[in-house]
Amino acid sequence: MMVRIVRSRSSAVVFNTPTTTTNDFDETVETTTEHTESVWLFQPEERVSDEITGERINGSLGGLVVANDTVEISKDDRITYGGVEYEVDTVVGYPNDAAADGTPSEATFFQIDFTRRNT
Repeated sequence: MMVRIVRSRSSAVVFNTPTTTTNDFDETVETTTEHTESVWLFQPEERVSDEITGERINGSLGGLVVANDTVEISKDDRITYGGVEYEVDTVVGYPNDAAADGTPSEATFFQIDFTRRNT
């Protein structure tokens, strides 16, 4: 039943996977690769926290993905939702936890927690 609900509310979401390398000048260079996953995004939240340097906007977002052989979502992957950039914080498989890297598992779906990127 849960799989049908997640599939019916999912939409195509573009994920950017960052990779950092060091070039010949000892500068860190970040490159990203894109891939698309079918994800149900829900419950965006924003809150303001007072920091020593001023106010900071923090936020979170939830996501559910039906487990199949093409799910490739990992920590630090990035998405843009509602004009805000979010980063994958955790990915947990249910009912049995497993990696969302496409390897066969007993997971039926994956729950993803995103945090707002403050750049």
